Amino acid sequence: MNWIEALNKLQIGVIRDDIGDQLIRAAGVDGKIIKPKSSAYNMVQMLYKGRLDTIAYAEDIARYQFKLAGIDPNLYESIYVLQKSHMGCTFHKSTDPGVQD
Repeated sequence: MNWIEALNKLQIGVIRDDIGDQLIRAAGVDGKIIKPKSSAYNMVQMLYKGRLDTIAYAEDIARYQFKLAGIDPNLYESIYVLQKSHMGCTFHKSTDPGVQD
């Protein structure tokens, strides 16, 4: 069984229109099992309470949300990587160039 088939047997939490939502859908996961949420805080609580089987969300931000919710993030681990990426800062053109050095 491949990972898409495995995920298609679960209830997957996503933040509506977030990159996790977009990537999981683009990978071919059945839209019927994707449960869009408006709050990451509520999504991790639902995972903790067993109302979701997994979430498609950035690992570092999920860990932060678990901590905010009083849930030990070490109870969870990432199994499937949807996309490797880098984060950075984008500056407005009127920002002092000295700040960008």
